[in-house]
Amino acid sequence: MSPLCGNSSHRLADTKISEQNIHRSRPPDNSQTGVPEWRAKYIQDLCQAIDDSDWNTRRYPPTIRAAPPQGEASNICHKSTTETVMLSLLSAGHRTATSTLARLCVGIVSALALTWLPMRHAHAQRHYEMIIPIAAGGSLDLMARAVSLAFSQQTGESVTPLNKVGAGTLLATRSVAQSTATDGRTLLFTGLPYTTLQYKKGGPAFDESRFKPVIYVGWQPTVLFIRSSIPANDMKSFLAWAKARPEGVTFASSGIGSSPHIAAEQFADMTGIKIVHVPMGGSSAFVPALAGGHVDAVFDAPATRTMVKEGYLKALMIGSDTPLADWKELPTSDQAGLPGFRSGTWYGVLVPAGTPDTTVSKLNTELNKSLTSQVVQSRAREFGITLSGGAPQAFNDLLKSEHERIGALVKTRGIVIP
Repeated sequence: MSPLCGNSSHRLADTKISEQNIHRSRPPDNSQTGVPEWRAKYIQDLCQAIDDSDWNTRRYPPTIRAAPPQGEASNICHKSTTETVMLSLLSAGHRTATSTLARLCVGIVSALALTWLPMRHAHAQRHYEMIIPIAAGGSLDLMARAVSLAFSQQTGESVTPLNKVGAGTLLATRSVAQSTATDGRTLLFTGLPYTTLQYKKGGPAFDESRFKPVIYVGWQPTVLFIRSSIPANDMKSFLAWAKARPEGVTFASSGIGSSPHIAAEQFADMTGIKIVHVPMGGSSAFVPALAGGHVDAVFDAPATRTMVKEGYLKALMIGSDTPLADWKELPTSDQAGLPGFRSGTWYGVLVPAGTPDTTVSKLNTELNKSLTSQVVQSRAREFGITLSGGAPQAFNDLLKSEHERIGALVKTRGIVIP
């Protein structure tokens, strides 16, 4: 064993200080330190080998070399954390000259501890991310948050709703399509624009084969709202007014290819009126514009009903053959004289294509349970959403039918989605 620094009284004082530091700072037993026994033994043996080597004796005089801990202190690598190693090796007794041995041992312990920490959490599961392709506040966003909350309560897992806005809904959609995650913890909550993006000018905006459907959440029909100053209170009088305007009727939307835009094009195709499309920034922009008389009409979610109650807008029909439960006086499209007209958006959840089918099945089961929760049911009633659920195949079938519908409309109306 190499010589010790200082005289005998100093060595005893150093040993006593080390033992006191160990006793104060270490956990009750080695099982709570989180340091594997084999790693601790390796550190102790390495420190001992360095201390015993004649290289250390030749390079540094004994008078500046630290005393190795004795007694209780000799178990430091087995029973203490990295912080305790530092306390014991750099104790008050070595203030005048801290040895290279001490610094080297601390460096070894720290480095090995740092390499071990990621291993300790290597198998920790990621929290769920629910990617939302629009800004916060819209019905899609609020529905996604309700489903996320219900899913979290159902499973006990953390779910983070994350709004990714850009290029319409394309930024968020591509981010999930290009994700290499296969653990089922990156989910996309989306709607109709997912389908319309396949008909962009120049080809599909993303490879749809990069996704797997998980669950069809539900369908939200849209209502035809018009500005209150238009001299019409039903569909017949509105169409008469619209056809007498050679310049066309201005229809607002949240963007080209959005649900309000597709509905307006459908309406024009079925009724024969001329429309002028006015893309805007969503409900927060086009509802005030409509109330202020800057545009003539819009297809929007039933939640805009509050503006009708206050006299700012008129509602002519809902694009569905089923009346709204809490707005039964609003005519359906069939009752309004447009049988077969359907407008609205679907909501659903998808995951990257690399996700195993067993994981998709588990997600589907939990999400189906989430749709029965009070928070989701309440949101659905508020927005006039008819909840669906079911197996992933049911969602896949819906996507196929939506492709056929949108594809035909884009071709017939000459819609260009940039």
